[in-house]
Amino acid sequence: MHCIPTKDGKVNQFSWQDNAVVLFLTTVFREGNQVIRSRRRPAGSSAANRAAREVFGSEVRKDLRVPLGIDEYSHHMNGVGTGDQLRSYNQYSRPIRRGGWQSIAWNFLLKVILVNSFLLQIWGEPKWKVSKSQYGDTYLLN
Repeated sequence: MHCIPTKDGKVNQFSWQDNAVVLFLTTVFREGNQVIRSRRRPAGSSAANRAAREVFGSEVRKDLRVPLGIDEYSHHMNGVGTGDQLRSYNQYSRPIRRGGWQSIAWNFLLKVILVNSFLLQIWGEPKWKVSKSQYGDTYLLN
């Protein structure tokens, strides 16, 4: 594991070798934040697996120190899939005639904003009437 903070110390850059190399940027987790997790020895004989297997030796399972940021990512990595699922329920297509990439960027960012605001409304404590469905929020914008 390697951790390199930026000059101002507000962003940390991690590299972590598990079954593959993981590169990670964070403003939340620091270098000393680690937890102990039981890991299995990787199977296979690829170059990445050989490097990871050196740590295990002949043991099948071993308790290893894992950076807290990597551990949190591993336990919550399905959040991206959940966001994609929520965005797919109501397709919002705004015609843009300037190029394909602008259309993709516009529609993607709009969907991300809608889903994030919907989730913040659910998890927060708003003073207005709470919408019960994502469709209700999207319908108001059309």
